[in-house]
Amino acid sequence: MKTAAPSADQPRVCIDEEIRISRIEGVQEDRLHILWSDGGRSQYWAYWIRLRATSAGLFTGVAQNWTDGANFHPQQLLASESDRIEHAHTTDGGACLVVTWRDGTSDRLAARDIWSAEHDDPARRIERKTWNSAKAWPSWDFSSLIEEPSSEALLAFLTFYLEHGVALISNVPRRANSLARIADGIASLAPSHLGDAFDIRTTDNPKHIGEVAAGIPLHIDLVYRQFPPSVQALHAINQVQDGGENELVDIHHILGQMTAEDIELLSTTPVDFVARSASVHFRGRHPVLQFDLDGNFTGVAYNQYKISFPPSVPPAYYFAFERFRRMIHAPENVNRVRIPQDAVLVFDNRRTLHGRQAFRDTSRHVIGCFLSDDDLRSRYRLLAEAASRGQLV
Repeated sequence: MKTAAPSADQPRVCIDEEIRISRIEGVQEDRLHILWSDGGRSQYWAYWIRLRATSAGLFTGVAQNWTDGANFHPQQLLASESDRIEHAHTTDGGACLVVTWRDGTSDRLAARDIWSAEHDDPARRIERKTWNSAKAWPSWDFSSLIEEPSSEALLAFLTFYLEHGVALISNVPRRANSLARIADGIASLAPSHLGDAFDIRTTDNPKHIGEVAAGIPLHIDLVYRQFPPSVQALHAINQVQDGGENELVDIHHILGQMTAEDIELLSTTPVDFVARSASVHFRGRHPVLQFDLDGNFTGVAYNQYKISFPPSVPPAYYFAFERFRRMIHAPENVNRVRIPQDAVLVFDNRRTLHGRQAFRDTSRHVIGCFLSDDDLRSRYRLLAEAASRGQLV
């Protein structure tokens, strides 16, 4: 059940928190510049401060129970001359910010409340860790995550996955529904045109490349969709000892080897990815490298079997693309892992290119599925928040 927002007449109490304001570095009539105790710096617009200070109690009735921290109310979206800063100072050792406005009124805000507006997402605070061919992968036991779940084990697993984009689960029951149980425990299933789950084993009439014994080059799955899946899981039902190793490449690691010019070309020039058969016709148009508006890397789009360069692609792009292609295939960048028998490899399909070496033993059987990245991150946030309060169970 959602909790109600505090009413407007409730005092905003500044409590002793770890995050404090070290100093106000600049006061202008329309903004503040703040140095935080953790060394970070932030700019806050005056109008945003006004919204943050006065909005919580304007929602009433049913709406009050569903705002989830909304920091505005439609009645407030009208700027006025009173939304100009006259003065600002801190109290309580930097735990509180007091802002005096041009109209003579003042607002008192908890430093933690202001800081949280930028840093309230534990998943965004995760520091991604790069890796290369030398990385060895630890594993978490199925029982500690699913059968007799431990919140501490699940938090450790999800943290490692979000840091590295790869994680292993061991001792998974050799059953068709094991992936569904894992999905329920760490996220949720994200079905595709392949179904809730899909078999990866050789057949006489393959419907996708996973059903052949030949090697599979580096790629992300379903790159030809407008929104390729983010999280993939592969369960080794029957592993073989000769060949069949998976190949993994961390694009975060690759970015550190690229020039700014090549990153610019590959992130601003969209190309097409196409899958066409008697039963499907998918088309996705993406830049190979993708970043959000804050400049954070969000995903890679790559599959040499599916890419189609539009006529508008400039000549310089092809050279940048070839340099990128050489980097991802460099032996020092390719991590080879044979998924252990009865283990599940979970990886970020948007960060981690994956391929597979050829094999001869056609008894090899792997089951795959996709998981919801939103639900996985939601599970992580709840656990991380509980851990910060000392309430993990």
